[in-house]
Amino acid sequence: MDEDTCRAWRLAACFEPKFASPGLAIRYSNLAAIEQDLGHLEEARHLLQRAIEIQEKAFEPDHPNTLVMKNHLAAVLVELDDG
Repeated sequence: MDEDTCRAWRLAACFEPKFASPGLAIRYSNLAAIEQDLGHLEEARHLLQRAIEIQEKAFEPDHPNTLVMKNHLAAVLVELDDG
């Protein structure tokens, strides 16, 4: 994904609906993976934290999808620490 497309995704994330759904959490998680690949680790961290908040409101904190997102966040945090 190029920078312009990524920028458009980030802008769309600013207009989050009042009641975010688990589907939005998955989109945030996917966008975080792209941001991480582009080296935008702070953006990835922010998106994953928001995705986890949404998931935990919809499901239990130990739901498999939430745990995958937490694992992804841990990887981003390790990468931030290494930088």
